[in-house]
Amino acid sequence: MSMINTSLAFYLFGYQVHEKSILLACLPCVLLSLEDGVLATYFACVASASMFPLWKKDGLTRAYFACQAMLLAIGFWDLRRNTQDRFTLRCFVVSLGVLLVTHAIDLCLEPPESFPYAFDLMISAISFVHFVGFAISYNVKLWLHDPDEGVKIKRL
Repeated sequence: MSMINTSLAFYLFGYQVHEKSILLACLPCVLLSLEDGVLATYFACVASASMFPLWKKDGLTRAYFACQAMLLAIGFWDLRRNTQDRFTLRCFVVSLGVLLVTHAIDLCLEPPESFPYAFDLMISAISFVHFVGFAISYNVKLWLHDPDEGVKIKRL
């Protein structure tokens, strides 16, 4: 959990950060997917959505949507067997809707001439808000975690 917090802090507060460096925070989050699969899937979806302008620039929008569909299928399969946190689930569904609308706007409409990167900025701003929320969530989980929880001691 501390690896996620460290990599998110580096990503959010770094001086010069590339969009792809969110993958450094995504790796430890996915490694904790057995502990909290909903939040890990949510983080992975937002992380890949934050790189959408790069995918679009390289002509990889179909591959992006195919990978997102597979990730969501795996995530919703996990949701069926593990639906304890309703708040995270609701945030996940609302965020997916917002991200889908922003992708549709980006793909279907042309940005204004005076602001050619307005849609890219919109996706980056939405992703930043999500990453700050993830950083707060994982920090709270880290500091409120009971280290003895789940540990069974065998007595002789």
